[in-house]
Amino acid sequence: IYSFGVVVWEMLHGVRPWAGFSAAEVIYEVIIHKQSPQVTCSPSRCPPQLARLVTLCMDHDPFRRPSALELVRELALLLRNMFALLPSQ
Repeated sequence: IYSFGVVVWEMLHGVRPWAGFSAAEVIYEVIIHKQSPQVTCSPSRCPPQLARLVTLCMDHDPFRRPSALELVRELALLLRNMFALLPSQ
């Protein structure tokens, strides 16, 4: 789940989180400092619900992260809401 959050974060921002850090530095930041990259893209590029979901996926506490089933349900709901906003043809 954490890795999924990181991959989506990278897709939204167009860069790797912790770019320029060594693997050891990333581990130190994540485990010792409990740092996760923040979702900072604009709402026009990233719906707030997706930003919240990505942030939850990267929570330092694995018990606060969604399960795979919860993640699928949240993504399905997000997609339904996004398609509902599209103009009908």
